[in-house]
Amino acid sequence: MIEVHVRHGVEQELLDFMRSQLRFTELDVATHCSAKDTVRDRFLQMMREIGAIVPCGSDGRQHFLTTWGEAEAANIEALAKAGSLSDKTPHARLLDLIEIASTEGVHVDIPTWTPRSPEEAKIWRYIAKRPYFTAADVEAVFPLDPIMRTGFLRRLKAAKVIRFWGRDGAKVYYTTQSARDGRNTARDLRATVEGAIWTAIRIKKRFRPNDLLTALRQSRQDITMGDVTRYCRTLTLAGFIKPPKPTARITGDTPLLLINNAGPLPPQKRSMTVIVDPNEDKIVYSPMGQFQ
Repeated sequence: MIEVHVRHGVEQELLDFMRSQLRFTELDVATHCSAKDTVRDRFLQMMREIGAIVPCGSDGRQHFLTTWGEAEAANIEALAKAGSLSDKTPHARLLDLIEIASTEGVHVDIPTWTPRSPEEAKIWRYIAKRPYFTAADVEAVFPLDPIMRTGFLRRLKAAKVIRFWGRDGAKVYYTTQSARDGRNTARDLRATVEGAIWTAIRIKKRFRPNDLLTALRQSRQDITMGDVTRYCRTLTLAGFIKPPKPTARITGDTPLLLINNAGPLPPQKRSMTVIVDPNEDKIVYSPMGQFQ
């Protein structure tokens, strides 16, 4: 396997994903990695120029590439022509190649979505129920054993279980949902009362609830001042927005500032049962994830 020098974490993500596949398309890379188009195209071109990726066949408009060299590319193409890439053969061959790479000092993620431990099972339950998440979200809920946590997420990405969802500024979002399910979930959440108010808040950044209601009435006449002020109180308690100075009560005229632009989907208020250890006065279990 040809040695590849990467300049930053985004290129490392691209390299890790490509090496974890027996074969892949450029669309696969775009779907599962967070690199911007220009960064991804430049890195793929560099990989071609040094021979780190080579063509390994096509199927209609799909053109496949591999990082496993010319000889393996010919083998992959032969397997595809024989119709053998639809059974367990390609996975078994990939595992053999990964083991060979390991003996040469090259680590490659093994594609698998099955949790190997109770801790990985908790992470899976946490990310599977969310429309999207960031690596920081998972770290905040599961702060212990970062090697296990990042390794599991990399294996899920290698198995194409995790895909790139989008970005908001410097934040990169991933999801376990299919593209259709993800779009439907995002659309449904944005269509809620909270979704409409949250979108208006993200646009204005500095506002009064009265301002939001005026802006929303053009398209959402079902939203009332009570809806706006209640949601603003919830967001204030959660630390997403705040008044410039402490106030006892949020009204339509209270000036507010967006301080945590968490993402395009609206923060939601939920009720749940948690387990508290009174000896240490802390939450030891929550359905949303383990607390340490």
